[in-house]
Amino acid sequence: MLLDSSVHAMPRHVYLAWQSDPATTMTVNVQTEEPAAVEVRYGTKSGTYRHSASGGAYRLEKLPTVRFARAVELVDMEPATTYYFIAGDSSTGYSAEHTFVTVPDHDRPIRCVVVGDMGVSERVERLEVVAANVEPLFCVLGGDLANFNGNPQQWQTWDRWLDSWQDNMHNSWG
Repeated sequence: MLLDSSVHAMPRHVYLAWQSDPATTMTVNVQTEEPAAVEVRYGTKSGTYRHSASGGAYRLEKLPTVRFARAVELVDMEPATTYYFIAGDSSTGYSAEHTFVTVPDHDRPIRCVVVGDMGVSERVERLEVVAANVEPLFCVLGGDLANFNGNPQQWQTWDRWLDSWQDNMHNSWG
């Protein structure tokens, strides 16, 4: 995503998680190479972001490169609704548009995939595409995802894994 030194604050990685009720909240995690403010703009129509939220930054310690992370919680959303969002800063740029669907709050079946011990390889990339093609509502990640083993010197492996995940784990609604 980073093209030159003038856009270092543009998000390096954007990925999702939950902290609260998955029917009405979503946490957007953003990594940047500078401590610039990060805003998440979101809404229910592509290109129209009626809401915004921001979150505090913390430095990912012990890495041989400078990296900051933020967890921006989006709240008061509608269940079973597609949301479109961008993350970044008006002075340094925003990510591409991403989407997610909030979990339904009724008895509708949902589909998820469970993966772990993945590493980084062409085989894993093919597995990610297959997993995305079953159109899961969410993914459960377990195991030693990128052979990090608690060693911060493996940050490049994590970057490759997050790049692969971001490139391959999307489906017809995202």
